[in-house]
Amino acid sequence: MATVTTKHQQRVVNLTQARAWVVTPVRISDHDQWAALFRAYGRSHRLQLSPETIEAVWRRLHDRNHVVQGLVMRRTYSAPPVGLAHYRAFPRTFGPRQGCFVDDLFVDPAARGEGAASAVLAHLRRLAAVRGWGGVRWLMAADNGRPRTGYDGIAARAPWTTNDVWVARPARPGERIAAGRCRSCASGMGLRSA
Repeated sequence: MATVTTKHQQRVVNLTQARAWVVTPVRISDHDQWAALFRAYGRSHRLQLSPETIEAVWRRLHDRNHVVQGLVMRRTYSAPPVGLAHYRAFPRTFGPRQGCFVDDLFVDPAARGEGAASAVLAHLRRLAAVRGWGGVRWLMAADNGRPRTGYDGIAARAPWTTNDVWVARPARPGERIAAGRCRSCASGMGLRSA
């Protein structure tokens, strides 16, 4: 075997020795294994996903008219899934092309380090090219070191910070709300009163 002198060359050697993964759309027969993976993904984010949430996402993945789509990673075409990816097209404002956003990406801990996540991201990159999307984007925790190291070889780390504002619940019909003004667009915004 040739001597490996750089991190890039080591990564190429590792990828050529990596397991070949089969990436498929989520199948109806995958329900139980997919649900177990999705629950484990939720737990990894300290979330307890309700059965209603799990079934709602499952229905979306099989609704041809819904924007969210799902893929799973398998060791063989007929093997059960060991990982999942939920993705969707999103509009981009800096050009006419849409992008692909990966909402959820999870690999069973027993299958990590074998290239499953890289395989699904490569699949999404090819899909983006076919569909004319400008790129593939995903978020990950800053402390998710092991996967981040692997992704550094296939994606540029964006210099952005993500901020989340959570809405506890929408206002109920007839609920009294305090009026507010958006300074940037001068439109009225409904703010729930305390």
